[in-house]
Amino acid sequence: MLIKEIDSNELTQWLEGEKPPILIDVRTTQEMAQASIPNGKPMPLNTLPVRLDEIPKNEKVVFYCRTGARSAQACMYVAQRGYENV
Repeated sequence: MLIKEIDSNELTQWLEGEKPPILIDVRTTQEMAQASIPNGKPMPLNTLPVRLDEIPKNEKVVFYCRTGARSAQACMYVAQRGYENV
């Protein structure tokens, strides 16, 4: 299980690379309405269990939120279910 915390500079580099990661926004819909990252897939944390099949296991996935707490929870949740590169 590989869970890595990255900063905005590293994310920018990844997004400019050959194979950019899948971005998943785990904030609330109200937070998403205020601002978002282009190409980020909205998936509020509370919906993750029922939408797990929407997240490919064979690609790099970046979860993001406002402070890092919910994205860390999302990473741990999917890692416990066999995801290796979050």
